[in-house]
Amino acid sequence: VQGLVAALNALTGDRFAALADACRTIEDAIAQVLAPQASAPASADVLPLEDIGADMHARIGGKAAGLALMKNELHLPVPDGFVITTGATARFLAADGLQDRIRAELARLSTEDLAGLEAGSATIRRMVVDAALPAELAGAIAAAYAALEARTCPAVRIAMRSSAVGEDGAASFAGQYATVLNVTRDGLLAAFKEVVASKYSARAISYRQLIGLDDADTPMCVIGLAMIDAKASGVMYTLDPETLDDRYVKVSSLWGLGEQLVGGDAMPDNFLVDKASGSVVARQIVLKPATLVPLAAGGIRLEDTQAERRSLPSLDDAALRQLCAGAARIEAHAGSAQDIEWAIDAADRLCFLQTRPLHLAPRAEPAPDDDLAGLDIRLSGGIAAARGIAAGRVHVASDENALGAIPDHAVLVTRNAAPAYAAVMGRIAALVTDVGSITSHLASVAREFGIPAILGAGDATATLAQGEEVTVIAGNRATIVRGTPDRLRERMRPARRRYVGSPAHRKLRALLDCVVPLNLTDCRSANFTPAGCRTFHDVIRFCHEQAMRAMFGLSADADGAGASVKVKTHLPLALHLIDLGGGLRPTSSTRKARRTIAPEDFASVPLRAIWNGLTHPGVSWEGTMNFAANRFMSLLASIATSELGPEPGGDSYALASHDYLNFSAKFGYHFATVDALCGEDPSHNYIALQFAGGAGNYFGRSLRIRFLGAVLERLGFQFEMQGDLIEASYRRHGLDATRDRLDQLGRLLASCQLLDMKLASEVAALALADTFMAGDYALLKPRNADRPDNFYTQQDH
Repeated sequence: VQGLVAALNALTGDRFAALADACRTIEDAIAQVLAPQASAPASADVLPLEDIGADMHARIGGKAAGLALMKNELHLPVPDGFVITTGATARFLAADGLQDRIRAELARLSTEDLAGLEAGSATIRRMVVDAALPAELAGAIAAAYAALEARTCPAVRIAMRSSAVGEDGAASFAGQYATVLNVTRDGLLAAFKEVVASKYSARAISYRQLIGLDDADTPMCVIGLAMIDAKASGVMYTLDPETLDDRYVKVSSLWGLGEQLVGGDAMPDNFLVDKASGSVVARQIVLKPATLVPLAAGGIRLEDTQAERRSLPSLDDAALRQLCAGAARIEAHAGSAQDIEWAIDAADRLCFLQTRPLHLAPRAEPAPDDDLAGLDIRLSGGIAAARGIAAGRVHVASDENALGAIPDHAVLVTRNAAPAYAAVMGRIAALVTDVGSITSHLASVAREFGIPAILGAGDATATLAQGEEVTVIAGNRATIVRGTPDRLRERMRPARRRYVGSPAHRKLRALLDCVVPLNLTDCRSANFTPAGCRTFHDVIRFCHEQAMRAMFGLSADADGAGASVKVKTHLPLALHLIDLGGGLRPTSSTRKARRTIAPEDFASVPLRAIWNGLTHPGVSWEGTMNFAANRFMSLLASIATSELGPEPGGDSYALASHDYLNFSAKFGYHFATVDALCGEDPSHNYIALQFAGGAGNYFGRSLRIRFLGAVLERLGFQFEMQGDLIEASYRRHGLDATRDRLDQLGRLLASCQLLDMKLASEVAALALADTFMAGDYALLKPRNADRPDNFYTQQDH
């Protein structure tokens, strides 16, 4: 826009220097929108868990706030630990310009390019891991660990866990950030940087973009929590996710550390416990072949479960009652259903590790069993971790790191419910896994986005063929059928658009308010000045109008020596023309003296061709529309809210030579540009059209574009449509064919006036395309109401 303003002032001798001030005002407004949020109040870099409160969310993040609630307010058993605050992490990222380099890399990444996203993510994570920690922060972390040793035991092992602002709130961020388990003193600083770096994993970046959170909206904290040498661990929901019955607690558990469960790599035992009595009302015990255990030297390892324990329940009834009682207390305090992680050590001591709001979609009405009658069932089994129905082509994925290979709208079939697949949740139709639990992190993300998901289906990767079309029914019966039956298609619902209404969406809306709205709709208004430019669209509109006026010698102070001439015509067009050479017939008068011309003076081949179409005897320029009285006010309202304002018409411009034409035409409330070369060499000939705008509402304008597309397609044009804009081209044809299409294009532009005010359906738009191709150009005349091509609305009848 600055370049446009500079070019206009160069063209006009700085007549519009005040435009630069208008641009600066708009830029200041945009800068205000994009200004970073106020940082959290300064505090110590590291705080002991017992010293923090749930009201310190901006400094400690969502997960730490949940731990503080359970430990310090509800006095439930929670491991001892410390929190590295948002301020400390921000200072680490600000050192040596690291944050600026991260922002520059993030600006190039998009969920539309997963391969680029993965590569950029790896670059950022290397930056973070390789960066040096400020000495003061490294010392504070070491001191916090020493204090934890003094309170617990020498050489205490800790779990380093993420606790970003925004995590475990309205958005779960389930599984999006790293947890580093069984960390020793020597590994503290590396584990801290690994957790911070995980904020920039491909799945975390994608998740934030899809739910509409900017990087700056989610500052990172890190929790150092004393490790539990878990005999059993897992997740519980404070209601039954199958029925949404809040009288029960759903508990999922397995032997050892719980990362297998939440990471979607294992099938857990499942229990349903009555809150009132603590009694177990349902249990499902599975084979648990592997156990995740901490190692003496640090880190973790997956080991074979002892043979005698594989089929044993991982929890007894006493532990289930204790878990249920704690879950009920947490839920009562929070006032909503909760998703809680826990562990039990070898001495049967229970510890709570995390609590966050539980995200579950409302339960749909059960489908009658006969809905599946007669269908080709490809797979039946597993559990509906996220309910719904969706169809697509199967994509069996074997590598969770090759996300770029997953096509849009696929039914993604995987061996496990790895959290990495959250990066494609905005693009896939449905998810099916061989292994996984309704309480896994990926199940939580699928529910957040409304993506139907069947987990623990057994052998989906072996049963479903790559590329076959299936419908996934994640309901009372978890079923996959071949094809897309019509009776199931009717019950499909689009995925949830988490971005709409999000902080990033609100910021974008505010930014677009400085860019998109057009206030300078009438170039004859007293407000059509640099001072009247309130958006960049206004600046562009002003520059376009004034540049045209300067080029064509139409400005108020022009001395009459401009290069343009005005065309005298019966058409409602104020057309100004510049002859680039050979565009007009030579006359005995000098060019300067000739200020007006008639169409008979046209010598330009493309101009004469399109003018023949505009003046075709079958085309009416009278605007013969008769509106019923009860439509009059709504039509006035449509005009008043049109982007082009209440004044139709305006100046039209043409640049013409013998075989070239650039024609910028205003027909009523819409705007068309035709650029054409029409000569003897077919390889050089082309017609390019842009058409947009109108006086009708957006739906009517879009229907008129559909009509134009239907006609242009039959005339051999290539075109693209978007909303109320069409761009079309006709290339590399002979002189006669190109001239004929320009003639037809003139008829089309003239006859489609005001159709956006009358068209009521796509069927009507296509029917009128047939009418036009039959040579009937009076498209606004009343039609028989019983005919299928009737385009009047019911009110017009």
